[in-house]
Amino acid sequence: MLIGGRGSILGPLIATILLTALPEIAAPLVAWSTFLYAALLLVIALVAPGGIAELLDFKSRKPLESNRAIAPRPVLLPDVERSGGAISLSAVTLAFGGVRAMDGLSVELRPGEVHGLIGPNGSGKTTTLNVISGYYRPEAGTVLLDGKALPASAPQTRAALGIAPHLPDAAPHRRRLGAGETSWSAAPSPGAAASPKSLLALPRHRRDEAALREDALRALAVVGLESLAAIRADRLQHSELRFVEIARALMLRPRFLLLDEPAAGLAASEISALGGLVSAIAARGTGVLLVEHHADLIFDICDRVTVLNLGRVLASGTPAEIRAHREVVSAYLGA
Repeated sequence: MLIGGRGSILGPLIATILLTALPEIAAPLVAWSTFLYAALLLVIALVAPGGIAELLDFKSRKPLESNRAIAPRPVLLPDVERSGGAISLSAVTLAFGGVRAMDGLSVELRPGEVHGLIGPNGSGKTTTLNVISGYYRPEAGTVLLDGKALPASAPQTRAALGIAPHLPDAAPHRRRLGAGETSWSAAPSPGAAASPKSLLALPRHRRDEAALREDALRALAVVGLESLAAIRADRLQHSELRFVEIARALMLRPRFLLLDEPAAGLAASEISALGGLVSAIAARGTGVLLVEHHADLIFDICDRVTVLNLGRVLASGTPAEIRAHREVVSAYLGA
């Protein structure tokens, strides 16, 4: 009876004590909850920015060799059929506010040639690439491919037309992909890779996937990075990312390749390797439009050079002609 009575008394007594003390215990916790939550988020962001999946990805955390060299193998490049057509910009005008980035600009990009586009900052070089790529709609003038107008403000149409813009940096959503997958992501999906086949993982879809992986490895081999195909892009060096982006563009087997300062941040040996690769790409039939601040690279590999200033053509001709052009020397080359 006593035990039973004691047991029957202890339960309600403990409950009463807890209910009385709970507000006093909970009040400080509630007051500090926001701070504790923020501190927990900060710890997670610093210790495991990729979450639990990244912590368990031991393969990707293995150290890489620090002295990695990029050795492109352009002999693996496929030939591109020369269509004989060109990309022609005629009297193109485009302004941002009161600033004319392109002021009646006329440029022609021919298959199988490296065409350099140089000039001081703000002269309209990247804007020209963006107009050709379909990101900007010109206010006046024409942009033609094979004599037909390129759809304005329609970058999604360029791959099918054989135009491959070069994106200087891998997009954030691709940084968690392997270098091979990053290259693969640029390839157009074959007709057999329709959604039902992809969802059901039918044999035809698996064959298409295997073919894309093969093409991606071949593109990486061309730029000299096939050994890093399984390494996540966010672990690659800056120079390697530059070459991976070129590999992505090559997945399209483009008729025209647009390069926006691909040599930025590269060492002298890497710039030399880049120059050899770009020359080999043009020799296979692809027209290359190269925007670059490294004048030595431009004059070493370009067939023609156009110098822009304030959205207009200051001079155009062979590298030798541009080197001897007085206005170019005084306004840009400075020698």
